[in-house]
Amino acid sequence: MTVAMARGSESAYREFYEMYFDRLYRHGLVLASGDEDLARELVQRVLLRLVRYVKEFENERVLWAWLKQVARSCHVDWLRREGKQRTYVESFDETMATEPDDADRELLAALESGLAELEASDRELVNVAYFDHWPHKKIAESWKTTPKAVESRLGRIRQKLRKIVLEKLKDYALF
Repeated sequence: MTVAMARGSESAYREFYEMYFDRLYRHGLVLASGDEDLARELVQRVLLRLVRYVKEFENERVLWAWLKQVARSCHVDWLRREGKQRTYVESFDETMATEPDDADRELLAALESGLAELEASDRELVNVAYFDHWPHKKIAESWKTTPKAVESRLGRIRQKLRKIVLEKLKDYALF
C-alpha cells in the first residue's frame, strides 16, 4: 500500500485512511490528553506529512511506529508554538521504542474504568449491545421496551462514557 501511495495512487490513500484514521485519532487523543480538537489537528498534520514523505515500509509494525513518531513530532511542534514545556520524562519517552498499541491500551483502560463507573443496568445494556452484538430489536424485546428507546438510552450512555473517558485522558499526558 505504501508503495502505491508513494506513486500517488489515490485509491491507496483512501485505503490507508480507512485503515488508519481511527487508530491515529485514538493515538492523538492520548497525546492530546483528551483534547479532541488538538487530536484532530494532530491527525491532520500526520496525514500531511504522510503525503509529503511517504515511502515503502517493510511491514505494518514499522509503518505504525513511524506514524506514532510523526504524531509525537507534530505534538512537540504544537507544544513549541503554544509555548508549553515538556519534562525530562516526556523527552525520554520519545526515544524509547513503544508497542504499536500504547494509545489503544490507554484508551481501553480509560474506557474500562468509565464502564465501571456506570450504573449496573447501563453497563448491562452496553454489554449486550456492543460486546454480545444483540440487535436493538432483541434488546427491546428482552427489556420490554421499544427499539427506539434502546437506541436513545444507548446514545445517552455513549455521551456519558465519552465525557468520562475524555476526562480520564486529561489526567494522562505524554507531553
